[in-house]
Amino acid sequence: MLFVRDDDFPDLVQEDVCDLGLVGLNVVQEKRLAFAARAIAPLFETVQLARFGRCKLCIRVPDGFDYRGAQSLQGKRIANDLFPYPGAFFLADRGIAAEVVVLPAPWNLRRALGRAI
Repeated sequence: MLFVRDDDFPDLVQEDVCDLGLVGLNVVQEKRLAFAARAIAPLFETVQLARFGRCKLCIRVPDGFDYRGAQSLQGKRIANDLFPYPGAFFLADRGIAAEVVVLPAPWNLRRALGRAI
């Protein structure tokens, strides 16, 4: 049994370090999209959904931003802290051209620097 960060399990299974891992579906989807972006075939699969816990994509905008749905993000630069691929997939699936920027700094610092909405 290994105790590692959940983000690491798909890589550990991919590299045949362990046989299975218990992770959120969001982690599996992120890794699949990351591998696809690098033209790497994932060597792992989802064998059972545990049916507990939830994860959702949330969109945060500055005060005063006239948000009228996902189309309001057209042409914007969007900060993301850990998982850029689900956000980019969400936008592309809706035909929205926007730049997803991965910024590991705290949200308040990102906004103060004017790097993203």
